[in-house]
Amino acid sequence: MKSELTEFKAKTHNSVTTAPGSVAVGTVFQSLEKACNAVLKQQEHLGHKWRKGQSKLDRYGYLRKLILRCNRYGVHTPHHLPSIDPADFRSGKTVKTGCNARVNLCRSGNLWRVSLTDWKHNHDRLIPLGGHASRPPTHDQKDVVSKLTTGGVPFSRAQVASVLKSQSIGHSLEPRQIGNLIAASRQLARKDTQDLGGNMSAILRSLEEKNRTDPGWRYHIRVNESSTVVAVFWQSPLQVELS
Repeated sequence: MKSELTEFKAKTHNSVTTAPGSVAVGTVFQSLEKACNAVLKQQEHLGHKWRKGQSKLDRYGYLRKLILRCNRYGVHTPHHLPSIDPADFRSGKTVKTGCNARVNLCRSGNLWRVSLTDWKHNHDRLIPLGGHASRPPTHDQKDVVSKLTTGGVPFSRAQVASVLKSQSIGHSLEPRQIGNLIAASRQLARKDTQDLGGNMSAILRSLEEKNRTDPGWRYHIRVNESSTVVAVFWQSPLQVELS
């Protein structure tokens, strides 16, 4: 009975040569993001989770090839300290089964083409029926989160999730993904400020740029005996007109 069940599973796995959708050898996408989302969505329908694998760059340092793989790719190799007795070794859990399912994406100009597909998995579905796998945030989602969390009134994680859902921006994100985006956006904003010499230097640089592009902007600074800025005054063109 057990051998018959094993044979049935093997036949079931080997029969999965193509997946429903539009991803096949020769399929062209407008961007890498759209290509990855198409593959992830197609495999999610079959109950499998995928991840980004190896990548290759061209001579100018731009990505020219990306391999998407099943997240069960590879075989786990246990490592133990020499000071531990072999009798105390633990058999850790791993999702790796040596699955070789993969899709190769190659850049052709500004487009991305599918050059190879292998849909055969050596394991059962990981995502239960009716479930879904987490997918990386899109560029639109990253832009919205950056604007909401680095402005004058930074939004919380719950507020960001509410905005993304109400405006139907991209796919659904997990709370941890939104938290990671918020942390990354704020870290980048702090780095930009530090690169400009700190908060005051960043403010003055911004005011100079505004005045250069629109003479209607006005600003003045006050410094003390040690040439430290102690006060800043500015007016936008609208404020000047109202005053």
